Amino acid sequence: MRQVVMHGPGDVQVEDREDPKILAPTDAIIRLSATCICGSDLWPYRGAEPVDHQVMGHEYVEMKNSHAAIEAYRRAVDVNRKDYRAWYGLGQAYELLNMHQYALHYYRKNSRVPEGQR
Repeated sequence: MRQVVMHGPGDVQVEDREDPKILAPTDAIIRLSATCICGSDLWPYRGAEPVDHQVMGHEYVEMKNSHAAIEAYRRAVDVNRKDYRAWYGLGQAYELLNMHQYALHYYRKNSRVPEGQR
């Protein structure tokens, strides 16, 4: 699998990495057609935050298997109701299916997880 990795400020490389593996019952492998970088990636790129081999591209553009992703994120939420990443992932999956009311619901759930419990 190919990934974009930031080794240090201004040092971004495309690398071959091992394919992901499912390690826990709440894990899922989500096939993406494209991702993009987030504004949060720009801080370490500019040297304002530390970085060492950070994988970039956590903003999904299109999921190839959105329904499987939704089921995996739901399992993760069932195991840990405070898993803000699962709540956010549900929001993204529903948004990519153009189910905006569901997406908004799960984005709001994500924002209700207290900062100290993330």
